[in-house]
Amino acid sequence: LDIRGANYNVNPNTGVRGAETNLLAPTLGSTGFDIGGTNVSVNGFNIVGGLAGFDLTGSSNADVLNNIMSGQALYGVYGVSLANTEVRNN
Repeated sequence: LDIRGANYNVNPNTGVRGAETNLLAPTLGSTGFDIGGTNVSVNGFNIVGGLAGFDLTGSSNADVLNNIMSGQALYGVYGVSLANTEVRNN
């Protein structure tokens, strides 16, 4: 599963980004993306609020790339028992 935001493959640290695809976590205890599956890529989003931007617990072959995370209570990215997971350019 390949989930692409408006700034797909645009590094927020070095690239010039256009209008963002914003994801607002609905509550403080929620996460922007909860990825517990295999072969999932999330690329090019702006995630605001929640407990964590991403919860990758139990995921494998997951990629979290080129996202902006802000306003999370605890973690930008959280995960336990990960396999072959890449978190880059966030």
